[in-house]
Amino acid sequence: LEVQAAELVEPFKLYGEIADCEIVMRQDGKSRGVGFVEFAAAGAAKAAKDGLDGYMLRDLAIKVRWALGKAVLLISDLAPTVTQTALSEAFEQFGDVVNCRLEMASPELGGGSLGYGFVEYGKRSVASKVQQSLSDNLFIMGNSPRPVRAEFAVDLADEPVGAVVDDETAPHFSQ
Repeated sequence: LEVQAAELVEPFKLYGEIADCEIVMRQDGKSRGVGFVEFAAAGAAKAAKDGLDGYMLRDLAIKVRWALGKAVLLISDLAPTVTQTALSEAFEQFGDVVNCRLEMASPELGGGSLGYGFVEYGKRSVASKVQQSLSDNLFIMGNSPRPVRAEFAVDLADEPVGAVVDDETAPHFSQ
């Protein structure tokens, strides 16, 4: 079920002017099932988040979340048996985890793990050390035959994707 940016933006533009919309793609060119919608005004973003979380787009409920902070790692290649608690505990050994979320399929799709999650640290320097450590070493979780991968969830070279337009600090991702 590939959703194009123009299709994703339609329900959001009812809440205000859209500054940018991007669908995140995998290396094979398919959608990762994640997109970013940036509004010209932060108030419009809050209204859209409140109004569109759970909105049905092509018979699937979409999740609307705040953009991630700069110290958030996207952890992928997780075994289906990895739980949110296990993910959090595994990454606490590297530093203080501020927040952790394992992405789950919607109940309509079975509710199981999607094989990736987000781990947020208090400082980008800590997250950077974790990312480098996982790039240099094999880190296996659960019964997966593949090592876990860690990438920054926000690529600073691509800003302002998901950036807040006004001077307020964006809320961290919600659980």
